[in-house]
Amino acid sequence: MRQVPANQDIGGSITFDLRDYGGQSGSANQTVKHLNIYLGQHPTEVRYF
Repeated sequence: MRQVPANQDIGGSITFDLRDYGGQSGSANQTVKHLNIYLGQHPTEVRYF
């Protein structure tokens, strides 16, 4: 675990990689999405899409 000093901002991302292997049809699907995260000394707003 990384410790962050007080009053320092931190950011990063989480990657979601969703796959299936086609099942009976044999047609595979893949979706990749990135969730960017930024934490700091600022007002926070949560947005839903």
